Amino acid sequence: MAIRFTASNQRMILTANAGNRSRLSVCGWYKLMVDRNTFSTLWSFSNTADTNFLDLVTSENGTSVFIGDEGTASISVTGSLSVGVWTYIGIAVNGTSTTWRWRTISAPTFTSYTRNVGTSTHNCDRFTIADIFPGSSDYFNGSYAAIKVWLDTTLTTNQLEQEYEQFDPVNTDGLYAYYRFATNSGVDSSGNNRHLSGGSGTTADSDPPGIPERLAPKTVIRGWGPIPIF
Repeated sequence: MAIRFTASNQRMILTANAGNRSRLSVCGWYKLMVDRNTFSTLWSFSNTADTNFLDLVTSENGTSVFIGDEGTASISVTGSLSVGVWTYIGIAVNGTSTTWRWRTISAPTFTSYTRNVGTSTHNCDRFTIADIFPGSSDYFNGSYAAIKVWLDTTLTTNQLEQEYEQFDPVNTDGLYAYYRFATNSGVDSSGNNRHLSGGSGTTADSDPPGIPERLAPKTVIRGWGPIPIF
């Protein structure tokens, strides 16, 4: 099950008070349901004054995606979301550099991007999904299946691809929070108790097909049957 957002007052927020970080990673599955032909924010880190931020957002055409912060001088888009199509976006941030792995649910391979932002440290006092900050009109009209967040950790390109294979986090070192939207709530399933608040009025949606909660262990066949390989 996934969660569907349709309005700005449905955003979910974590008041993290995590301070400034130069390295972080975010992986998630997103499905645009309505192209609003304007800026739509998938997730945002910011201070509580909203003067320092790092956002994953669509451009004003409603579908092309970019990452930006308060120091970004110009928008450099990456891929484009298609209405009704689940898309995995894994991003690793190291100072001003960001590395992406992008894959729609039907695509056989990943698309890679690298983009720069304007500042090398990013305030993580607040984490918001489906909008940029309270009072904004830049909400995302679409669905989320899961989001995984790491602070002080820049995942490698291979690790970003690994996180596509299952909802549960594969790489747990530095895992800050994990939101598996199996109900329309923002429960943190990492065990770190960093639960999201908000989300009133959200509804349920179906998961992206073919993504398991976790991969079954690989097996080898012996004379007495399959044996898990760990």
